[in-house]
This record gives sequence, structure tokens and C-alpha cells, in this order.
Amino acid sequence: MYAGDGEDDETLEPNFEKLQTYEDYLDFYVTWKDLFYLKSDETARTIVTLGYRVPELLSREQFDKMVADIRAEREEKKKDDTYLAKEVRADQINCPLMEALAAREKSNRTGYESCVIFLRDVNKKGQEISGYIDFKARLDKEQATWLDYYTGVKKLSPTPQDLCFYNWATFYCSCNSSENYAIVTDVKSGLRFMNKLDRKIITVDPFGYTGDNTTRTGINSPNYLQCALYDHSMRAKA
Repeated sequence: MYAGDGEDDETLEPNFEKLQTYEDYLDFYVTWKDLFYLKSDETARTIVTLGYRVPELLSREQFDKMVADIRAEREEKKKDDTYLAKEVRADQINCPLMEALAAREKSNRTGYESCVIFLRDVNKKGQEISGYIDFKARLDKEQATWLDYYTGVKKLSPTPQDLCFYNWATFYCSCNSSENYAIVTDVKSGLRFMNKLDRKIITVDPFGYTGDNTTRTGINSPNYLQCALYDHSMRAKA
């Protein structure tokens, strides 16, 4: 990709969204005259780096940062485009828990926050079950199902595949690390979750300290025996 089309125009600006490498960036300022007389791509690029084509040329490090920022912004937009809660009207959500989760979906998808859901419920057999759910992991795993959860067509329940699951009738228990959390247990503190990104610990004792950058919010919902959300901020300073 070269700039020259017969006229040298130093007012042109490169489209950084289309540039793949630093060499592509340099080639933008190379003209057909450079190639004709110099007979070498590398020599023509060297002329550009010396400032003969543009006085304020970006260094390789500056270029890499700009391209990385553009790509990050593009990925952020993609995440926003998959924000399911925006497709649901407020009057379609009748469960306080789903209202709270819909309000948190975007921040969890974009990585600003990470939420662990605690639920106590009764399964189809009439057995009491409880568990801790990695909200982001379930969003990713059940992308096509969350609209039904929000609108009440389906009911969100803990499963043996979630962070922690317990059936109070059968005494069945399971614990699983997720893409966002590792299970941490000890005799003194009991069950805890370590966020894999910032390595902060979330303590799920409802009467104790929840951990750095983490808050616990109880949710009263007629659809569940008990609900609580542990919101871990990923933006707070360590």
C-alpha cells in the first residue's frame, strides 16, 4: 500500500484501522517516485523515517500503541453490541434478581466488574438447592438463553457445573473453578473465590468481610428462597 498516485500530498492521513504493521504505516508515505528512483522498498521507508515525508512520524512504539487502542475500542464495541439486556423492555422483567443482573450485564461483559451470584432455590423435584454462579461465565455459555431468563420464560438456577452447587436433599456437592474464578477453601475461612485477573479473594460469608473491592447485595425475589450478588470491581486500585 503506497500513497503516491502521481502527486505528492502530505496532507493525507493514514487510516489506522486498515494498517496491519508499522511497515504498512511507512508505506503510506512512500510515493511512486521514491520507488522509481530508489528501486527499494526498504530504502524508501528509510527516507520516510528520516522525516522527509512527514515531520511528526510516529515511532514503532507509538504506532503499536495507537493500533492496540483502536483494536481495543473495536472489541469494546463488539461487546456492547452483544449486550442482551438492551433488547428487553423494563416492563418485560418482573423478577428483582433479573432486574439487578440486567443492570450489571454490560459492566460484566466489558470487564469493569465481575459478579458472583448466590442462589437458594427449589428444583423440579421439590428439593432445596443452592449454589454460586459466575455471572460472566454463564453469560458466555448460555448466550442464547439469557433473554429467556430476563423475561421469565426460563428460570436461572445453580447447576453442578457452576462455581459451587449443593443439593440439601441428596447432600450432593460440587465445586468448579471457572474462567474467571478459582476455588479457595480452608478450615478457618471456608469457601472463597479468587478472581483470576487481579487475584483478589471474595469471601462469601454473609456476616463477614467480603474482600477487597467487593460488595454484597441481598436481593428479595419471590422467585427464589434467597439471592445475593457479590460485585467485584475490576477498576479499583489494589
